[in-house]
Amino acid sequence: MVLQSTAKIKTCQPLQRLTGQNRSRYPKQLYTMGVKKAMSNEEYALEIQQGNTELYRELWENMRRLIYKHANKFIITHSQRCAASGVTFEDVIQSSFVALAGAVKDYKVEKGYLLSTYLTLHLKCVYNELIGRRTQKIDLLNICERLNVPIGND
Repeated sequence: MVLQSTAKIKTCQPLQRLTGQNRSRYPKQLYTMGVKKAMSNEEYALEIQQGNTELYRELWENMRRLIYKHANKFIITHSQRCAASGVTFEDVIQSSFVALAGAVKDYKVEKGYLLSTYLTLHLKCVYNELIGRRTQKIDLLNICERLNVPIGND
């Protein structure tokens, strides 16, 4: 005796033209120029490195949630230092755009890391600069010209 399943198997329907209320659920690229794959953040970074700087806006929109998450965390954890140095949330967001530009500039595909990793490191450095925290220890031996120069007037 063979049992047969009565469940219907759903088949994939072909992608139809997106109109009206269905547009809001899909990325803009899908319905503006036919069926097109949305670009990843890494692809945006490579295009920007090649000179297409108009894509900064789209990359900012893609990375905005991550940037706001780091900015809120920074403001909350360093609220006293931010208040003492006069740093507001808007200042943090503006400096985040500078960090995004630096992350795009330093991004290298060969290393295998995501752009968000580069962005996180740049955000930490920029945020620490905002509140006046040194990120590196200055070694006096590395900044002196000669070692045989006397220190005082003696």
